[in-house]
Amino acid sequence: MTARAALWVLLIAPLACTKAPEVECVDAGDCDGLAVCTEAGTCRTVDCLTSDDCSLGSHCNVEANTCFSGCAENTDCTVGQVCDTVTTQCVQGACEDPVTDCYPGQSCTEGVCDRGLLCDTCTTASTDPCAVAGGTCRFMYTGSNYSYLCLPACDPTSTEPGPRDFVCEDFANNPNNDPELAIWRWWGDCARALDAPEPAE
Repeated sequence: MTARAALWVLLIAPLACTKAPEVECVDAGDCDGLAVCTEAGTCRTVDCLTSDDCSLGSHCNVEANTCFSGCAENTDCTVGQVCDTVTTQCVQGACEDPVTDCYPGQSCTEGVCDRGLLCDTCTTASTDPCAVAGGTCRFMYTGSNYSYLCLPACDPTSTEPGPRDFVCEDFANNPNNDPELAIWRWWGDCARALDAPEPAE
């Protein structure tokens, strides 16, 4: 081999052995967890990819992949609230359906979620607000102890939606379903209803 040929081999040998850098990712789908694929082809961990990754009352800036306080859309807010996109704050919204817009035990009354007397503490006195309204004061579990709670009267023929997760049941010993003997009351899990947040102001 001539000296010129040997020199050429020495020059091109390192190039032949050099490998192109490995690409870790092409898009975010190649990365695990909360991570994005950078232009360099590497995965970088971030705070969020969507607002679902942020706590309620905050939202994800998808360009910065960072959670910011405030909301961008209604799904960033808790049940019964909507997003004011001008102030980016969650505010109480008018409800339409207690099942989708209210917490357990709450009814949608004139656009507001409210329990009324349902599951309120009561006494068996005839002058108690529960009895005056036609309800029954029953000894029930509150979630931490037992107490007398109000089960308001209900109309089984009504087509209006009742309190969320509660049903209108006959409390009378009425095997023949005599309408004259029926005692219709809202029945459900008061412990769960009492654990629900109060409507936002």
